[in-house]
Amino acid sequence: MRILLAWTAYLLLAQLAALAQSAPEELRKVARNPFADEIELRFEDDVTFGQGPFDRGANTLQIQPLFPLSITRDWLVVTRVKATALAYQPNPVAKSGGTIGPGDSTASFYLTPVHTGRLLWGLGAAILFPSATSDQLGAGKWGLSPSIALLIQPEWGSLSVLVHNYWSIAGGSKRSDVNQLQLEPTLSYNLRHGWYLTSQPRPSFGWHTWHRSYHSSKRPKGV
Repeated sequence: MRILLAWTAYLLLAQLAALAQSAPEELRKVARNPFADEIELRFEDDVTFGQGPFDRGANTLQIQPLFPLSITRDWLVVTRVKATALAYQPNPVAKSGGTIGPGDSTASFYLTPVHTGRLLWGLGAAILFPSATSDQLGAGKWGLSPSIALLIQPEWGSLSVLVHNYWSIAGGSKRSDVNQLQLEPTLSYNLRHGWYLTSQPRPSFGWHTWHRSYHSSKRPKGV
């Protein structure tokens, strides 16, 4: 474990030294590129408001490393991990109390060409890991998903989308099956001196929930 941590730290520091010599425009493009040929380490904290009748708030901290691997001169395999290091889910029917701990995590693998035009793309697969320590913080299921990623970077900014649909393949028999579509569109606009504005909504769609709601609406009244 010490050797692995030391090697990871070395790779990150080496990449930081190389990026420090890059122009702001190059750094900006790397930061928004889901297939960048650079090692990245991102931290993302999401806060959700207004849960339940008492308007409770939830919080999730994710660690998101990215590791590209050159397999040939023309192709890269990019690994993107989203590890939910810490999550807090309040009790929605009480004014206080909740559950805190690690949540579920995912790992996506994209095969992408090194040489592309204005449109960058990647295809691959993703794995859902039931790493949550509580039923309230995760699905309790292993899952698989196809992965599709598209990116275009015109002069004014960038536009990208990541698409996953997870299906559960194993896990707790008492937990609900997973069949969920996840979209991650990102729109950014360039500012001066290497700064930019980003909007990143994350809609998701549960096919099981839609199926039950659809068939319930089709039942005759009184059934």
